Amino acid sequence: MDLQTIIPSSHILEWRRHIHQHPELSHQEKETAAYIRSQLEKIGVDEIVSPTPTSLIATIHGARPGKTVLFRADIDALPIEEETGLPFRSVNPGVMHACGHDTHAAMLLGTAEVLTQLRGEFDGTVKLLFQHAEEVTPSGAEEIVASGALKGIDAGFGMHIFPNKVPGGIGIVPGGHASSNSDKFDLKIFGHGVHSSTPHIGIDPILVSAEIVLALNTIVSRNVSPDETAVVSVGAIHAGNANNIIPDTAEIRGNVRTIHPDTRALIRKRVETIVKSICDANGAAYKLNYEYGVDMMINDPALSALAKKVCIDALGEDHVTDAKPMLGSEDFAFYCREFPCCFLFLSGGLPAEGPAYANHHPKFDIVEDALPSGTLAQVRIILDFLKSAPTPAR
Repeated sequence: MDLQTIIPSSHILEWRRHIHQHPELSHQEKETAAYIRSQLEKIGVDEIVSPTPTSLIATIHGARPGKTVLFRADIDALPIEEETGLPFRSVNPGVMHACGHDTHAAMLLGTAEVLTQLRGEFDGTVKLLFQHAEEVTPSGAEEIVASGALKGIDAGFGMHIFPNKVPGGIGIVPGGHASSNSDKFDLKIFGHGVHSSTPHIGIDPILVSAEIVLALNTIVSRNVSPDETAVVSVGAIHAGNANNIIPDTAEIRGNVRTIHPDTRALIRKRVETIVKSICDANGAAYKLNYEYGVDMMINDPALSALAKKVCIDALGEDHVTDAKPMLGSEDFAFYCREFPCCFLFLSGGLPAEGPAYANHHPKFDIVEDALPSGTLAQVRIILDFLKSAPTPAR
């Protein structure tokens, strides 16, 4: 059977546009989960369970027992005011599907529709996970693993859309790390507020903050080996609200991306040392909260090889590339701890005219022609895994 002929392209677009128009923030995806459940019931999957209040796992049983494979889509949106001007733009003020999770959910619904039609033609069990709260910590993946709902999974796959040149193209990291560790720090500096005309009798937390930010930006260039990959970024500084008052406090929030565990530990130690030494030198007190966040994803080499072969066969060699690991983070990493996994990157295309906007931008959008290709890749990967069932490295 030519699978392309049964990919429900019109349904995928309908689902995508509805979910895009009604975005919900992490841990608040009640209406999104209810809508997905209603569509899964229409499709006729064998079972639907909710391991958490706003997530769903749909099960499709094949003709006979066999391996169990999971494919995951995330469903939460971001606290961003949409600026795309799309006719189906968000109706929820200050909330937008700016990372493509609407497309992920729609493609996986398409996969559910195809596999229910083919359930008599494969052996094994398919689990389709519609996951909440990918964008925050504690993350949805962490909660779903803790729920115990993923026992007995032999392999897991995930897919994320990004704007790129070839709509429907697939990138696969051949094996090893596919993303970075992502950690964060929150720092509050306690100075002594005074009138701006008498700075000598106060302790200026803004000046202390500036020294700290400059010093943090030397960590990667002067403490991390050039052979290692690392990023230290300060994303927010808040202090004061008047032009003639030196405030009592200042707050800094930052993010750290690393690959190697030794580098991860080194940067944490350097942040702690820099903050302490600069605050001590200026007579300021501080409170630093440094949190290890999501670990890097690990692509299993055998699963990556299978996915690449399948995608080349389904989409053509010119649509499949060996991808480089991203420095973004993904809570799919929690599944990689539990069973062998492979995470794929889907190209969402570029606009015919004007600039392209990356994920998390208020004008982020994709070329919808890419979505049926994503569903086709998912279906083929699932069927070929169940058929060949390689033994991934554990």
